[in-house]
Amino acid sequence: MSLPRQLFRIELERALTYRLDFIMRILAKALSVSLISWFLWKSIFAANQTQEIGGITLEQMGVYYLFLPLTLMLVMNLDYDSLSTDIYDGSLSKYLLYPRSYLWMTFVRKIASSWISIAPYLVVWFGFVLLLPHSALAQTPIEVLFFYLIWSLIAFPCFFLLSSILDLLAFWFEQTWSLRSILRFTALFLGGGYVPTELFPEGLRYWVELLPAHSMLGFQTLVLAKGTLPAAETLYHQLSLLMAWSLVSGGVVWILWRRGLKVFSGSGM
Repeated sequence: MSLPRQLFRIELERALTYRLDFIMRILAKALSVSLISWFLWKSIFAANQTQEIGGITLEQMGVYYLFLPLTLMLVMNLDYDSLSTDIYDGSLSKYLLYPRSYLWMTFVRKIASSWISIAPYLVVWFGFVLLLPHSALAQTPIEVLFFYLIWSLIAFPCFFLLSSILDLLAFWFEQTWSLRSILRFTALFLGGGYVPTELFPEGLRYWVELLPAHSMLGFQTLVLAKGTLPAAETLYHQLSLLMAWSLVSGGVVWILWRRGLKVFSGSGM
């Protein structure tokens, strides 16, 4: 059995040790965020007496906030376990003895734990199809759903590399948790984790969309909410931006990793 399959199986078994807790933890987060957002935006739409804001209808806004928690889990992996923990407590030493790359193992383990979160959302989707067949979510084309999942898979390495840069600073600094928190907040704010970037002021949106946060989080979530695939030009621009940031981040991670191993004591920091 290959390493990715082994790690995925291990993460699946760990997540399903307490099955009900796993399912409710994900669904409760999704439903609480979506319901609060739905009533908030319903009031905003009613107050403005309009059918759409920033090109987004109220129903599309509901789908956006329903699937936003899943996007965050698929791309950002809201599990706070990090590379820095293994450096601080010395656990990195045992991984260095393995015949596999530590960074590759960590990447596979994190992506496995992220994608297990899809299962409860399948229940939500089937529920809409059966109970609300005329809703926007139930009528979302299957190719749009696949695009959402594939794009999230493409976006995951970018955030993993960006967060790894901060984690690897643990070779030299006593704590990096605050830096990771800043990264998460910045990614959420600039990526549409609070308000879709379509609603940002035009001048600000231009600069925001040069950063990777929008391409990682808001882009595919809004595509799913609107139910239509993006234009080829938009797709090429977003993909190029994501790949460029991933390549630069990957180079920085490699440099920090090689230099960090030279100062690692083997017994923790």
